[in-house]
Amino acid sequence: MSDHPTQATLTPTAPQPLPRGFAVGVFLTALLIILSREPSWLLDPRFWAEEGLIHFVNAFHNPVGEALIYVNVTGYLVLVSNIATVLAAKLLPLPLAAYGTLVIAALVHALPALLIASAKAPGWSAPQRISLALVTLLIGPSTESWLNTINSQFVLVVVAGLLLITDHRGAWWRVGLCFLVPLASPVPAFLAPLFVLRGALTRQRRKIIEGGCYALGALCA
Repeated sequence: MSDHPTQATLTPTAPQPLPRGFAVGVFLTALLIILSREPSWLLDPRFWAEEGLIHFVNAFHNPVGEALIYVNVTGYLVLVSNIATVLAAKLLPLPLAAYGTLVIAALVHALPALLIASAKAPGWSAPQRISLALVTLLIGPSTESWLNTINSQFVLVVVAGLLLITDHRGAWWRVGLCFLVPLASPVPAFLAPLFVLRGALTRQRRKIIEGGCYALGALCA
């Protein structure tokens, strides 16, 4: 018997394709886990701190355009809170308005799981993606300040990090996300130099555009 390895032994095993709808399934599961952490808020949602006292009041009393670009007393734009409170103030009756910010905060918190599940990374198996997605669900403060758009800025730092280290097929939507994420607060905006550096080093057109859009968003914030 020959001691040489066979052709089958030398050929690396091709990664198994992800099931159809895998990313959507992970995203919806993440949403379910997020909302189940404090199920009482589904029956009795609330605004948290300046989310209601400042952003919702501003959205309720001002036109949509003015409310979307509102800069709070700290001197920076919190776009995710502005968008959520505008939707809540303009589309929902007052008794249900807090559902608007609750839903937006939940969608933002599930975004890292979606980016991981849909990333163009053949070496990441389905179980690895699920494990990483579950880790991102641990991000967040105590129950009292859980699931609100003010603290979504910390989740968006993770989103920014994932945009920096992953890629997605045909994903020009990433360009828009790179512009919007740093507008959430100064915290994710601090990563702008890394996006610019990545574009300069890779010299890939989309990564250069993503870096430019991220830097522009950071400057606008």
